[in-house]
Amino acid sequence: MKATYLINTLIFLFLSIQSTMSPAAPTPRASTLSANLMVVATTTNNAVMATETDEIDHWLITDEESHWSADEIEVLQDVLQNTFGALAGNNIDGRALLDGYRFRHEAGSYIGDKDGRMGTIDHNTGIITLTGKAFTVQNGFAIYHELGHAVDFRLNRQLSAGFHSYTGGTGISSDEDTPWHTADNYWLREQSRDDREETAADAFAILVMVSYAGENPPVFANQPVAANYEAISAAAAQALQSGES
Repeated sequence: MKATYLINTLIFLFLSIQSTMSPAAPTPRASTLSANLMVVATTTNNAVMATETDEIDHWLITDEESHWSADEIEVLQDVLQNTFGALAGNNIDGRALLDGYRFRHEAGSYIGDKDGRMGTIDHNTGIITLTGKAFTVQNGFAIYHELGHAVDFRLNRQLSAGFHSYTGGTGISSDEDTPWHTADNYWLREQSRDDREETAADAFAILVMVSYAGENPPVFANQPVAANYEAISAAAAQALQSGES
């Protein structure tokens, strides 16, 4: 009995020592790698979101008098992306060209309560002021129009001078009473017809909205039946590419 007890004790001690000396089961590398990838993916997504946020924030003025809704910010981001894309297609770095301009939101339907004016631009301060109506009327045409003014100004009036040159506008004569007159089929709004910079800003809006972004073309009261969107867009593109001033 004593011999049997001794043998059993020795066997138990041997097995205990062997178990203690055995290495722990390895942690599967796949699980660790998967966890690391998830962290990287999350970090990357957050970085992308931050970049997109910083991009639009760069162009916005936000203060006690300038409030933006989520929908307006989304529209403005699309407008900027379309504008930069259209300019890139004409070999112009839109982000660099327009840097310094910022958007301010003004309460009410029209700027300064002046009926019909939904946007204005101040080249000295670089502030483009928009009302809520600018985002809901004619697919944001007013926003594209103001950006057209900014592009024209930064290109030393290359857009407006070139547009009228290519369309055969009459230009300015020595008679101060004779205004600019845009060629037939190349203007959309009567208030822009006899102002070369206004007509060119309209043309830029058509180039970006219709030809680049594929949006429905705007239609205005008293717009000529023969207004040619394709020709307007083509002339604006020629002006941007020409370098003519």
